[in-house]
Amino acid sequence: MTSLDRAPLRARRQRLSAEAQVRASAACRQHLQTLTGWAGFRLVGAYAAFDGELDPSGFQAPGQRWFLPVLSGNSLLFRPDEGASLPNKFGIMEPITAQASHAITDSEADTPGDADLDVWTEHSGKQPSAPGAISPSSLDLLLVPGVAFGLNGHRLGMGAGYYDRALSFMLKPHSDPKPLLVGICHDFQLFESVPPQPWDVPVHFVCTPTALYPCSDFVDG
Repeated sequence: MTSLDRAPLRARRQRLSAEAQVRASAACRQHLQTLTGWAGFRLVGAYAAFDGELDPSGFQAPGQRWFLPVLSGNSLLFRPDEGASLPNKFGIMEPITAQASHAITDSEADTPGDADLDVWTEHSGKQPSAPGAISPSSLDLLLVPGVAFGLNGHRLGMGAGYYDRALSFMLKPHSDPKPLLVGICHDFQLFESVPPQPWDVPVHFVCTPTALYPCSDFVDG
């Protein structure tokens, strides 16, 4: 596969059987667990598999708290994955919770750092509004889906730009180096390079069912 066109790449992953998807996701999980410090990443952003993407739902290590994306206008925030979900305007499942407005608060913080999370509540006055959601800057690790990834760390997404906007803070000089970004994709979605755009935020690693690859062109602050 040499083409970076979205349509054939999406069509190829959509054609995979459920059994092939399960095998590929399990193999990817094994390689992701070799990431240095994997079990120590406490706050992890993942995604709800869609359009033939590898399913990260079984990747969670003990002690990790997982968050899934929620749309808020043109922004992408992350809400705790507590089981209940509803589809967004694209048909992608988003987590919901009856206690979303106080998913994490200072009084509930049980480990160092929880009180510093950038949490939106109905009383905080912060915008954009997604009750109980946190900014990606609060995450330790973020698993990023994509249509194609390059070993240079650059990514071809679905075209709406949500991840690039959400992670744009990482392009600023002397920005906080977290979250660590790991692209997740099938082997046929991995290329030697993906041409970068000025707004792109490259990932640090790409994980496929075959291996965990370090990337050559990542944000280092």
